Amino acid sequence: MRDIISLSVFIMYFFFIHKISNYLLNKFKMTVFKVKTVIFPLEMIILFFIIFLSPLSFQEAGFVAGNIDYGIKFIVYLGIPLIVISSSSAIFLKKEDFYHIRYFNFEDKWMFIYLFFIVGIVEETIFRGFLQSYISLYIKGNFFILEYSTILASFIFMFFHLFNVFFKQESIKAFLSMMPSRLIASLILGYGFQISESILYTIIVHNLIDGINIMAVYLKKKKLFK
Repeated sequence: MRDIISLSVFIMYFFFIHKISNYLLNKFKMTVFKVKTVIFPLEMIILFFIIFLSPLSFQEAGFVAGNIDYGIKFIVYLGIPLIVISSSSAIFLKKEDFYHIRYFNFEDKWMFIYLFFIVGIVEETIFRGFLQSYISLYIKGNFFILEYSTILASFIFMFFHLFNVFFKQESIKAFLSMMPSRLIASLILGYGFQISESILYTIIVHNLIDGINIMAVYLKKKKLFK
């Protein structure tokens, strides 16, 4: 019964957040990232409630320091290289690429605030803290060093970004081109959570990936459109 209730609330969470976001966008003419920043506390309250309803403990969901040694090694040996490689991809962007990603507004300070400090907290709570941990309760086993739960949660994370296409925030071409990088990044983040048993370290890496990426893209755009 707890499974049914928590999963039902989890699904409703996405529709509720979408409705609230649309209301704020239309009623108060906020930017997308200002809306995301404003509703961040509400999102976290709902996510904590979902974890509370589920069979998971907050410790199992990664709200602990976990294995600090593995966590630091994950940041140094996997996180930093991932950040460098990911942000370096901005070098290869062309002018036409910017027409396929519509949610970047470089005049919006809220975009930088959200991507540097908030996005990792929300998405790591959803995809690692809740989803990956939840799957691991029922699906055991490994494929080489990756647990099945890590792999499944990573694929869900990748396809979750289809919502960007549905809401016209990126084109299908942009989504398809970013599928491999999103999957690889998610597998690495999932592995970090798997070995450290904490979302603290994956949040740090996730925020740095998105934050430094957006700065690299911003600098590339300034160079291309000057």
